[in-house]
Amino acid sequence: FVVFLLVSLVTGTLATKLRNELEGTRQREKRTLALYALSREIVAETDLQQVLRKTVKTVADSIGGKTMILLHDREADVLYEGAADTPGSTLPDVKELAVAHWVLEHGQPAGRGTETIGEARAFFFPIKAEECTMAVLVIQPNKEEGMISSEQQQLIEAYTNLAAVAIIRLQLAKEAEQAKWLAESEKLHTA
Repeated sequence: FVVFLLVSLVTGTLATKLRNELEGTRQREKRTLALYALSREIVAETDLQQVLRKTVKTVADSIGGKTMILLHDREADVLYEGAADTPGSTLPDVKELAVAHWVLEHGQPAGRGTETIGEARAFFFPIKAEECTMAVLVIQPNKEEGMISSEQQQLIEAYTNLAAVAIIRLQLAKEAEQAKWLAESEKLHTA
């Protein structure tokens, strides 16, 4: 009888471990597919608004909650809404915008549940390429106690990296187009 009890305990423990590993594998597969889908959608996109909308929608679907990207106007030094997952969503209040400015200046995540400005209502993640922060991703969870797990933070970082690469690509394409027109204009002037 003791042998059967011992075998059943070992079998039950192994089955539970296997079930947990299977669930973890499914979650990783789901995250990988979401990343692949977003990269596939924005790689050929030529419109910045579409890139931002697709990024915001993907983040909102993956993490849950209201999501917004705040772009930085370098000339006026202000943040403005680039895209939001809910039409007509309101910009963060003055305190939240101050957190977004901090993230923009320091290039580090901040907000709810983080060590930096943890009392904020939302999470703020930089969208940056190299050392230049171009925008801020704002996530306000659906639940009041909602926290973002370390796996979700890694996923968000991957999303923001994809968005940053797409934004840089679009900026470079715009600059190349302007240079082309400038060269054509110069050619006409000298002719």
